[in-house]
This record gives sequence, structure tokens and C-alpha cells, in this order.
Amino acid sequence: MKNFRYGLEIGEYVAIAGAIAGSVWASISGEILYAVAPISLALVLSLMDRRLLRREYRQNIDRAMMRVEQDTGISMGEQQDLHQELEKVVAALRQVRSQQKSVEQALVPMKNQVEELSQEFRTRPELEQIESLTAVITALQQCIDGLPSPGGMQEQMGELEGQIVQAIARIPSIVEVEVQQQLEKQFPDGSS
Repeated sequence: MKNFRYGLEIGEYVAIAGAIAGSVWASISGEILYAVAPISLALVLSLMDRRLLRREYRQNIDRAMMRVEQDTGISMGEQQDLHQELEKVVAALRQVRSQQKSVEQALVPMKNQVEELSQEFRTRPELEQIESLTAVITALQQCIDGLPSPGGMQEQMGELEGQIVQAIARIPSIVEVEVQQQLEKQFPDGSS
């Protein structure tokens, strides 16, 4: 097969040289036949060589695919199925990445708004009031602890202490209600 192809290549080169010589002779003698015949022969030989090359190329590809099939134990049909599945996975990954980017872009304004609300919350006067009330309550507690405890007043002090503990325990819920009201004012549609 390779010898035949090698012969086609030599014949093609000879026909091209003949076409050049025939073109020169045709221009001198005025006879076109001397140029047309070698050119036609060169085209036919070229066409045959091209078909032969295509056939060899396909045979090489088939042999390579057979080797892959033997090496991996996966048939051509299975390879095509795997390729299609991989394409589906890649397409799904691209879609997920696109959705992730969309979500990230949508989250940016929300993150900014949460940061603004958080900053507003940290600078609220209620927090300062709570801190000052806590300090006052602590001071009162220390004053009460420092007072002499007569027998009848001890019960009242116990009740007062209980009320103070309850008041301190209610502070977080009061703050939570206040924050919730502020959030409802900021997000009236309930999307917080």
C-alpha cells in the first residue's frame, strides 16, 4: 500500500513537471493539448492519492480506537455514552456557576443593607440606656447589700432583689422587641 502511494506521488510530480513543460510548449506552439493532458493527469493522480490518504487515516483512527477500547475495556458505544454524560455534567456545572454568580450579585445589596442596619443598631441610644440602667441596677444592688438588714426588711429586700433579677432578665427581650420593631419598619414586606 505504501509503495503504491509512493508511486502515486512520483507520478503526480512527473505529471506536474509535464504540465509545466506542456504549458511552455503550448505557449510556443499554440497547442493547448500539450498543457491540458498533463494537468488532467496530475489532478487525477492527486485525487487518487487524497482518497488513499483518507482511507489510511480512517484505518489509523479505527486502530487507535480499538486500542483504546482494549486498554480501557470500554466499547465505542460506552465511550460515546460517557462523553455525552460528561457533556451534560459540564453543562450542568456551567449552569450552577452562572446561578451562583447571580446569587452572589443579588446578595451584595442585601449584605450592604444588613451591614447598615447592624451599624445603626450598634449606635442606637437604647443600648447606651441599657448599659446605664445595668450600671444603676448594679449600684443599687451594692447599696442594698451594704444596708443593715433588719429582720422585717429582709423579706422586702428578697422581694426587691427578685424584682431586680426579673427586670435584668427582661432586658434582652425588651431589646429584642425593639430590634424586631425597627426591622419591621425597615423591611415592611417581612423579607428579613
